[in-house]
Amino acid sequence: MQLKRIDIYGFKSFAERCTIVFPPGISAVVGPNGCGKSNIIDAIKWVMGEQSVKQLRGKSMGDVIFSGTDKKAAVNMAEVSLTLSGISEQAPASVSAYEEIMVTRRLYRSGESRYMINKQPCRLKDISDIFLRSGMGARSCAIIQQGNIGAITDATAEERRTFIEEAAGVMRYKTRRQEALVRVKSTRQNLDRINDILDEIGKQLEVLEQEAETARQYNARMDRLKYADMLISVYYYEQYERRINENRQLLQRLKEKDELNTESLEQLNTALQEIEARRTHEEKALSGLRNQKTDLQRSIDQTESRLQHLEDEQSRLTRELSQLQESLEKTRQKNQQIETEIRQAEEKAQSLESEIQELQSSLAQQESASDHDKQRLAELKQQLETHKKNQSRLSARQAKYNNVYSTALSNKEQIKRRLKQAEKEKNETADQIAELEETEADQQQRQDALNQEKTRLESEISSCRELLKEQSQQLHAQIKTVNELQQSRAQIKSQLGVLKRMESNFEWYKDGVRAIMQVRQTQAGQSGFDPTDCLDIVGNLIEPDPGYELAAEAALGEALQYIVVKAAESGIRAIDYLKHQNAGRSGFIFMESGGQNSENPGKNPDTTLHEHPKATRLQDHIRTRPGFEPVVHSLLSGVGVCDDLQTARSLLDPENGFRILVTKEGDLAGAPGLMIGGSKDRLAGILEKKQEIRQLEQNLAVTNQQLESAKGVQENLEKSVRGHENQLAGLTESSHKCQAKLVEVDKALYKTGESLRQARRRLEVATLEQQRLEGEKQDIGQELAEHDNILAEIDQQMGDLESGIRDTEAQIRELEEQIRVQQNARMDIKLNVTRRSAELENAQSTVARLKSFREESTNRISEIQQEMDHKQQQADKAGRQIEERQKQLKNHKQEMAGLQEDLRSRQSDYQSLVGRQKKTDATISGTQSELEEIRKKIHQIELDLSGLHINQENLVNRFLEKYADSFEQVRTVYRDQVLAADFSIEKAEKTRTDTREKINAMGEVNLGAIEAYESRKQRYDFLAGHRDDLMEALGDLENVIRKINRITRKLFLETFEAINRQFSGLFPRLFNGGAAWLELTEPDKPMETGVELMIHPPGKKVTRLSLLSGGEKALSAIAFIFSIFFLNPAAFCLLDEIDAPLDDVNVERFNELLKIIGENTQIIMISHNKKTMEFSDILFGVTMAGSGVSRVISVNVEQALQISKQNTHGNHNKGSDHAAALN
Repeated sequence: MQLKRIDIYGFKSFAERCTIVFPPGISAVVGPNGCGKSNIIDAIKWVMGEQSVKQLRGKSMGDVIFSGTDKKAAVNMAEVSLTLSGISEQAPASVSAYEEIMVTRRLYRSGESRYMINKQPCRLKDISDIFLRSGMGARSCAIIQQGNIGAITDATAEERRTFIEEAAGVMRYKTRRQEALVRVKSTRQNLDRINDILDEIGKQLEVLEQEAETARQYNARMDRLKYADMLISVYYYEQYERRINENRQLLQRLKEKDELNTESLEQLNTALQEIEARRTHEEKALSGLRNQKTDLQRSIDQTESRLQHLEDEQSRLTRELSQLQESLEKTRQKNQQIETEIRQAEEKAQSLESEIQELQSSLAQQESASDHDKQRLAELKQQLETHKKNQSRLSARQAKYNNVYSTALSNKEQIKRRLKQAEKEKNETADQIAELEETEADQQQRQDALNQEKTRLESEISSCRELLKEQSQQLHAQIKTVNELQQSRAQIKSQLGVLKRMESNFEWYKDGVRAIMQVRQTQAGQSGFDPTDCLDIVGNLIEPDPGYELAAEAALGEALQYIVVKAAESGIRAIDYLKHQNAGRSGFIFMESGGQNSENPGKNPDTTLHEHPKATRLQDHIRTRPGFEPVVHSLLSGVGVCDDLQTARSLLDPENGFRILVTKEGDLAGAPGLMIGGSKDRLAGILEKKQEIRQLEQNLAVTNQQLESAKGVQENLEKSVRGHENQLAGLTESSHKCQAKLVEVDKALYKTGESLRQARRRLEVATLEQQRLEGEKQDIGQELAEHDNILAEIDQQMGDLESGIRDTEAQIRELEEQIRVQQNARMDIKLNVTRRSAELENAQSTVARLKSFREESTNRISEIQQEMDHKQQQADKAGRQIEERQKQLKNHKQEMAGLQEDLRSRQSDYQSLVGRQKKTDATISGTQSELEEIRKKIHQIELDLSGLHINQENLVNRFLEKYADSFEQVRTVYRDQVLAADFSIEKAEKTRTDTREKINAMGEVNLGAIEAYESRKQRYDFLAGHRDDLMEALGDLENVIRKINRITRKLFLETFEAINRQFSGLFPRLFNGGAAWLELTEPDKPMETGVELMIHPPGKKVTRLSLLSGGEKALSAIAFIFSIFFLNPAAFCLLDEIDAPLDDVNVERFNELLKIIGENTQIIMISHNKKTMEFSDILFGVTMAGSGVSRVISVNVEQALQISKQNTHGNHNKGSDHAAALN
């Protein structure tokens, strides 16, 4: 194994991460004092497992962590890693497969430490094992710290032995031997403890065996009682089961009938729903047909009214066209006539112009007025004609609207009657809905109440079951507690009985004491010996305070077994009795001896006791039976008690007044120079036994109280469980009744809901019908209002026309009268002039009038033609509309006939459906009544079944509470037996009663005795087997130790001889003469002997190694260490300034040997010697700058020397070659 590299971080002065690669051969670490060279050696030792802070030159392990400087902050951890190569085959299997391994140790400032191999966490033992198997270790001779080279010669012979043992490779065997010795010691201690336990258990087994037999009898009777209980329970269970089966059969028949009725009822309901659906459909269809008929009738009426209007309009237009045509013809004829007359008048006027000129001035005014009046008269006549035409048209229109208005009034009255009927049906349906809603609300409220009641009952049932379960568990636990207390009480009674029997038989006392006290009990004295003179034993007269039993037993010693007698003569007679009976020996103390000190208090030794803070009178801690104080006082006079034996020795001074001092542990000190003590475990005195009896009596009293209390709690729990069982049965029955009521309410609520839905549908239909009729009424009202407005307008127009006609006719008559008057006046004027003038004027007047007529006639012809064209268009349009309305009216009448036929058919189907619905309702009502009766019977049977099941459950629960067995299995086993004809329930119950009385007569029985006996017996057997195993293991360990000793002895002696030969030859080589050898201090004890160095430098005879100089000591130690290296080369060697005491000559000799060793061992040494530096293969320089942090630089010595020579000859550049020498 080779040390390849070390990585240091935070260890001592290496605050920064530093890596040093060690090549094979000799490496020297150099540097000024205090730069941290030795810290490298410490780091290697630390990671190898060194646990001694002193060896690491510190006071605490935290000192290895860099603590900081003025310029560098402290770090929180120290970590060192060693990279090792060339792992030997002897290494542990976990690392032997690796060519290289990295061993790491890390320490945090918090104190937490970690060990790792290849960066995986491991134990310190794993790391130590790696180095130990390769012959290395933190304390190996291959690691020599600064100043320790001379310590090898100054070491003891035993310490030098370890170097040879390490070289011999026996350190592993020593470790195993030490582990085996520890195990041997532990095994022997275990054997002692097991033997003590076996003795104690053996005594207990004798008592437990008797109690176990009683318990077995008790268990046999309990088994008989359990057998009778099982038969009785199975019998009543089967009776319940028989009744359950009968009820189930009846329930099955009723349920089958219920299913048939339910199925029939569902079919009837389905049929009823279908009938209702069809009825609703027929109602909707009838309503639709009626609405359709009404709409169609309204359309027919409207069409007929419109057709009549169109025909009237067409007739009027035809008449008007005819009249216009006649008027046109007349106007044309008149126009032709006027044209003729105009020509004649003009001719006559031309001839009469001369005649007219004279009369023109007088006639001009009359002619002008006459023309105006005539024109006005023509206009009035035309206006009168127009009024008459309009009056005729309005008359026809008025007649038409009067007919429509009469029809609308008739329809309105009919709708009012239907609205009244619909309102009545709606109100009746609304009242029915209100009643049904009120009924539904009541039923819903009752349903909610029943649901709440059901929920409450279910909650109470659940709570009751949980509480019953909880209390049943508590009852089981309490029964278990009572049984445990009974077992505990029986165990205490057993132990107390054993101790009391031993006390009553005086088994704790000597034979002589036992013989006297037994005679005293029987009152059978002999040879003048009166046993009544023996009052009692001293041990029975005192009761130490708790904790002072051992002190009292130590102070009294044998006096505890002294018998107190009335007088000395009584003691003598008792002794004679013992001699005569050959019954042993006994001590006696008579009452008079105890009273002597009491009569003279001034001589009482206790009066001389001084109060002392470390000791008190033992008598102050002991209670004495009244009347026997002098005896106890005489025995304990001058006896004190203190904390420990050392204090007792210091207080044994006459001035303190103590003649004897004892401790609570039972140690005793008395003058002169008397001490008694030892292990308190072995003390089992009389007072302790009595204290144990008192403690057991107290425990028994406490246990009795606890048992009575526990039984009271058990009784209360049993009462509570029975009460909750009854409460659960009542709640269950109430829940079933509530469920039955809830079913009835659900049915009623369903019926009410169905009735309510049907009533709401009827109300909806009535409302829709009412809305439709209201719409029709509103439409008719609007139509009547429109007709009223139209008729009023027509009446107003007719009145206006009649008034206009009358006014026009009056104006015409007045104007005609005026024209006649004017004509008479003209005639008078014409008569007053010449006839010619009159004729001329007449001619001129005629020409003008004819021209005016001609113009009017022409205009009139144009107007008549335009009006005729317009009237013709209206007449044509009216004809077309009449044809369309006639076709529409014919279609409506045909459709009305089909609707009336459909309506009659639908009405017949609807009446048939109503009849079927009534019949189905009656059938459903009868089926429901029968179904309710069946379900009442079913419910009653279910209640009976529930009660029977509850009885069964209670029976099973009581059985489980008693025996915790599977009732089904018990039932399977005993069912045939209880169903047999010869089975008698009375006999079984009598057997149970008799057995229970016998069990009660047995009194208290320690049921745990069997288990305790078996347990103790098993434990005894187990411990006995364990004892045998330990003895076998002890033999194996002793064989292993003997084998290790044999191997170790052989390896040690062989290695010692080999090292001695090397040392004898190497010493003269280093000293250039002289002699040296090794000697064993105890050759006959090679396992314990030490090793002495016998040193004789040249020319000297040294009797002691301490007389050697420092250099001689160093060379002697080097010779010894190198002798070991030659025999068993180490993997690597760490030497810290071991050449410091040597001069130059000895350094050269040292280096020569070191070179030889370096061929097989990797050497890392710290040195200030120049020759050693030159001798090394590589130098590692350690420096420390002002920051207080160590740094390392390496130099290859051979390369550096070659570069130096080359630089001298100037062959190479100095800077680059110098850099090549640096790693």
